[in-house]
Amino acid sequence: MKRTLLIFVITAITSAGYSQQAESPCNDSMYMELKKMPLEKMTDRQYNYFIQKDKECSNYQAVTLQQKTKNEQTEVTKNSINTYITVVVISGILALIIPLVLLR
Repeated sequence: MKRTLLIFVITAITSAGYSQQAESPCNDSMYMELKKMPLEKMTDRQYNYFIQKDKECSNYQAVTLQQKTKNEQTEVTKNSINTYITVVVISGILALIIPLVLLR
């Protein structure tokens, strides 16, 4: 029973992680084929599909770029905060040690 429950929990967590990742509309097989085709040779239906997927792909790429930029900015902020904390700790230690050395 415990083993079955453990397998169920692991499967649920794994599938939740995969479902949160959005599939890129840029990788749609029909869209990829239509990108290779000249516009003049497309039917109206193919052209409409191509235009729709092209917009979705552009939006997806813009959102992905924004997320990447946000992640990079977050990382820079974390590094800056870590540097600041390090400087404050070292300054505090020096502020305690220097008077003791000077008083000897």
